[in-house]
Amino acid sequence: MGELSDAPAATATQQPPAIRAILFDLDGTLYPTANGYVEHVRGNLFNYMEQKLHIANAKEAWRPLFAKYNQTLRGLQATGHELNVEEYWADTRAGAEQFIKPAPQGLRDLLASLPQDLHIFTNCNEKEAEHILDLLGIREYFKSIYGSTCMGTYCKPEREVFDKVLATLGLEGHQVALFEDSYKNCLTAKSVGMTSVLINSDTAIEEGVTEEMMAHVDAVVLDEHLTREVLEGALPRLWAT
Repeated sequence: MGELSDAPAATATQQPPAIRAILFDLDGTLYPTANGYVEHVRGNLFNYMEQKLHIANAKEAWRPLFAKYNQTLRGLQATGHELNVEEYWADTRAGAEQFIKPAPQGLRDLLASLPQDLHIFTNCNEKEAEHILDLLGIREYFKSIYGSTCMGTYCKPEREVFDKVLATLGLEGHQVALFEDSYKNCLTAKSVGMTSVLINSDTAIEEGVTEEMMAHVDAVVLDEHLTREVLEGALPRLWAT
């Protein structure tokens, strides 16, 4: 007979490992895309492509680039366009002050209540992401920002950036949760063992996310319902010690 293991037997009631860090996407997660800023950024982007890079019909040229590379900057660089990266981000993300207002109290209370280290995980660059957090008035809640500079030649939803952030945090996937409005990013998070919370917003509609697809993430929350009260009902183990 084989030797008995000293490890406790797994049971149906055994709790999953504690979550030690939470990654938050930025656009469409910590503020709603309905405020108009994302659409404004796209307008800035099309102007930049036409005026700085002399790309005709920028809107039509952008769609296949974004679909293939998941980030316009990467797509432009990969197709041979030379550009100043800092200028690109400053130009395309300009005008945030017109759209980004202080975060609602419910979101502030949620962030303050979470016992984990909180981090931003975005395809935007770090400088512009920090500016958005300042406008929202919630920069103090986040320990770090993982953006395009950190990601290098990759971006979400590619697994490489998830692995890189986990390595930087010194954590395993099951110790981390991701709040994200893009379903494809949630799927990569699940593939590395993370708990995924899909913010059901305009992005989910654009991606054609169905109720059946939503069953593959750990929780689904409407963007206007990102509060402690809702999250404690949907994913109470975030507050487990």
